[in-house]
This record gives sequence, C-alpha cells and structure tokens, in this order.
Amino acid sequence: MNLDSVQTVGGITVNRRRLLVSAATAAGALLGACNPAAPTAPPTSAPAKPVAAPTPAAASKPTAAAGPTSAPAAKPTAATKAPASNAPKIKLSIAQVNPVWSFAPLYLAVQAGYFDDEGVDMNVQIVSSGALASAALVSGEVQAVAGASTDNLTSYERQIETIVIAGYVTSLMMDLAASNSFLQKTGLTRESPLKDRVTALKGTKLGVSSVAGAPTQFAKYLLKAYGLNPETDAEYIVVGSGPTKVAALRQEQVDVFIAGQPDAQTAERQGIGKVYVVMGQEIPIFKDFVYETLTVTKDWVAKNPEPAQRIARALGRANNHIQNDFDDSKRILKSVLPGAVPEIVDQVMAENRGAFAMDARMTESGWKNAVEVHLASGAIKTNVPTQEGVIWTNKYLVDVPKR
Repeated sequence: MNLDSVQTVGGITVNRRRLLVSAATAAGALLGACNPAAPTAPPTSAPAKPVAAPTPAAASKPTAAAGPTSAPAAKPTAATKAPASNAPKIKLSIAQVNPVWSFAPLYLAVQAGYFDDEGVDMNVQIVSSGALASAALVSGEVQAVAGASTDNLTSYERQIETIVIAGYVTSLMMDLAASNSFLQKTGLTRESPLKDRVTALKGTKLGVSSVAGAPTQFAKYLLKAYGLNPETDAEYIVVGSGPTKVAALRQEQVDVFIAGQPDAQTAERQGIGKVYVVMGQEIPIFKDFVYETLTVTKDWVAKNPEPAQRIARALGRANNHIQNDFDDSKRILKSVLPGAVPEIVDQVMAENRGAFAMDARMTESGWKNAVEVHLASGAIKTNVPTQEGVIWTNKYLVDVPKR
C-alpha cells in the first residue's frame, strides 16, 4: 500500500501516512497516561481469521471542494450565520471514529460551512477505533473526538478527565444484518417476533468491528436482554467496518453482523442478506440513548471555553438543519456521506430523523440508558454518574442557529 496515498471520504481528504504516525504517537501517550486494564476477551472458541479493519487515516482540512463532484450546498445567508462568524480564525482538530453515517451532522457541518462560519479552521482525522481517538485526545494530537458514548463511559472508569459538549445522535443508529443462508435455515424474517430473532442468534458467528468496541457491547446487551449468555452463546468475529463487514457476510464468514448504518442496508441492496434488527427502533432503551458525542478534555475546555462553544454550536446547527430543512440536508448528505446511494440515504435518514436532537442537546435520561446498557454488557463496572456536569454538559450549546 502506498502510505502517502490520498483519498476522499465524504468530503474529507485523508492522508494515510500522517495518521499512522499520529495514531502510534497518541496510542503510546494514552497507555502511559492511564495504563487501562486489558479489554474483556471474546469467547474462547477460535474465530475465523479477521478481515482487516480500515487503515487509520488522517485528514487535511475538509472542504466542499474535496468532496464528490455533485454541486455543494449554497453557503448560509448572513441572517443564519452563527454569532462567532467574525471572530479570529482558530485551528482545531477532531478525531472521527470510522466513516459511518451516524456522523451525518459532522459531514453536514463541514460541507455547509458551519465550522467556517464559527471562525474554525477544522481538520478532521478519521481513525479506526475509539481507543485511537481517545489516545489522540489525551496526547493533545486533537482537541476533540467525535465518537460513541461507550468511549466516554470507559474513559470515566479509567479516570480520564473528559466531558461531552454535544450529543448529536441520541438514538442508536445501528442494525443487525443476517445472511440469506441463516434466514433460510431459521425460517425467520424481519417481521418475525423480536424475541425469536434474538434467541436464534445462539450459536451464531456474529461479525463485529473490534473485540471490545461499541457494536460488540450493544450486541452483548441484546443477547443478555433476551436470556442468552453474551460471552458464550455467540462467537464474535472481528471483520472490520463497511465493505469488509459486508464482504464477510457474502463469504459466509459470519451468519449475522452488527454495524452502524448503512452496512445492513447495503448488504440487503446487494442481495446477500436482510436487515434483521433495527436497534434504535425495536429496542426501547436505545430510542432514548446518547450515542454519538463530541468530547473534549476538561483541562482543554476550561482553558478554551469559546472555541468549545464554536465547535459544539456548529454540530448543533447541523442537527437543526436536519430537523428544520430535512430535504435540503438529505441533498447535501447524498453528496458527502461515504459510499452514498441516494435511495439508502433517504431510507436511513427517514428512519433516524428523530435521532438528531435539536441543538445537539442531551438529557440525563439518555445518559442513564447508556450507563444501563454498558453495565449490563460488561463494558463498564462503575455506575457512572449521569447528572449534568460530570461527564456531559449542554452549557456550550449557546445561541445555536436554527438552520
């Protein structure tokens, strides 16, 4: 592989060599900073050889010009610009955990120029795991992380001083997909009772992105909730994300996979399987559930409250754009989401419109549900406090434009 190669992912220009160096440096810093315990091992049965996960990659400053050739969104009018639009330009970096569609508000904020309006010269670095993102944050390689609440809760348990300043997805945007052969063998369909679909997962090879990442924890919660032993009743096979996960289903390395959208929808469109469980719609606890977050260190935000407001406001504004001008937000996202197929964008956004909370604000109930799930799955052992001000706050979401 050419480590200096550059590619475009949803309007974000990625340079492979830079992030390989950055990630290695950051990972070393995190190990030195917190020396966390090793993650829980998967079941003892030997998994199939993992399909390689996406290579971590870093990004230069994302711009509309770096995206696909379709026409970019028109710049917002002066009437809708954020209050900080005339402030001095500041350079900031965000580590984004994998190029999946639950980051739609981030892609939208970049493409619509909301960071520019806030006076932020934003550099988005795509990394392949929450651990790498957390390492980059602790080391100072980046100032913020766009990732899952799983990492916020495990960071608290490891006594890493971080705080969430925006919750831009507050329902779980994750599905299970099942192979055609599994469905034929079990006689189940998407319309079968949920309990039957979940209990049928006993003895399956279940594709996940990593051994201890968020998808694995959510799958374990689901199995446990329906009376299965999440450690022994399924074999977790690491198959990466996106195309490698879909390929694993096609090649029957796994019977079922759990993934962020649109992987399950892509598998169904390609005729190799079906969407099996839509977690955020079918599992009540995942409907009110802080999922994707913008995280900073407490030390950084104490020293930089105004930059924190700027980046939180840009994401909150993107959420408001989705809610207040849904068709226009879909038009933009069709040009920038990785691997976007217009029909699948329409499907995923329609199913998840309610997941994008106005102003990217969070609730204590959403955090309580997140803690409950992660305790039940074994991802954390500590009953993390859920009152505002400990691991999350809305106070930086100030004067968020409605479009």
